[in-house]
Amino acid sequence: MININICIICSHEWASRKPNPKRCANCKSPCWNKGKLRKEKKCFKPKYDIRDLNVNDEKLFPWPQNEKGNLNGRESANMNRSICQYGKRHGKHFHRYGTHAGLKVRRVS
Repeated sequence: MININICIICSHEWASRKPNPKRCANCKSPCWNKGKLRKEKKCFKPKYDIRDLNVNDEKLFPWPQNEKGNLNGRESANMNRSICQYGKRHGKHFHRYGTHAGLKVRRVS
């Protein structure tokens, strides 16, 4: 007996001899009939708000400090990385300059 199966993940239809196959024939998902749809990704809000920068605009972010008032090196590296990743994700290019006051970010394109 041939069964017609429909995957709720990718909407693929296929015929199989087994009454309840383990995986979808197209996307290989084991949850093809269990109702586990993929979660929508949350809207990314950058920690350092650079969304409102237009081309050739600059913004200064002060260096992060720990409880003692010293420079927090790990957080400053994360600040630089998150700005770079945001630009890559959204097709924007930023120049980043380290100054004594903080990280100066300028949108290039």
